[in-house]
Amino acid sequence: MVIVDELPAFGGEFSFLADHLISHTNLSYSPIHITIKTEDGRDSAALIDDLELLLDVTVETVDLEDVRLVESAAPGLLILSGGDAKSWITALGLSPLGSALKQAIQDGALLFAADAAALALGSWAVESVAAEPIPGLEWLPGAIVLPWIDDPAEAESVRDLLEKQEAAYALGLAKGRLFAFGPHGQVEVWGGAKPIVVLGSDWE
Repeated sequence: MVIVDELPAFGGEFSFLADHLISHTNLSYSPIHITIKTEDGRDSAALIDDLELLLDVTVETVDLEDVRLVESAAPGLLILSGGDAKSWITALGLSPLGSALKQAIQDGALLFAADAAALALGSWAVESVAAEPIPGLEWLPGAIVLPWIDDPAEAESVRDLLEKQEAAYALGLAKGRLFAFGPHGQVEVWGGAKPIVVLGSDWE
């Protein structure tokens, strides 16, 4: 499972991303990109174009509202991007689609989640400095994933949450930080600056 503040293109600080994706993706199956269109016009064209050239496959892009493909397919790579955390939590929490995605991950698919989709994967979702925490999907138990800030300690709402949830930890992903979690507890940095982690008091 890979989380990042926004979908990158290959090259630059992400020059090793292509190698990581090749070594961790089951190329027997085509990648699927599930997206929620955003009003600011950001899209994932650069990464999708790079992937199609790198893997020599067509990346199937579907809107979250229209997705049916994952429930009947076995993708090797699942890309989630766009929208807001609440939309992802509603769509994937205790739903057939959420169950299908989790089953695909258990079967070996690599999940690559950006921005709001990454934010939704933790136990709590905090969408901005002023936002109140809401329950997340808990696909990353104990985590508070923060694509919008690089140092979680700078956000008062996050500090307050860590004081109340002592076993929690916060991950700052802004400025191109990219974290990868393996199935057996492995954690790797796949490019960009090292993510900043702030721990609850139970970790001390």
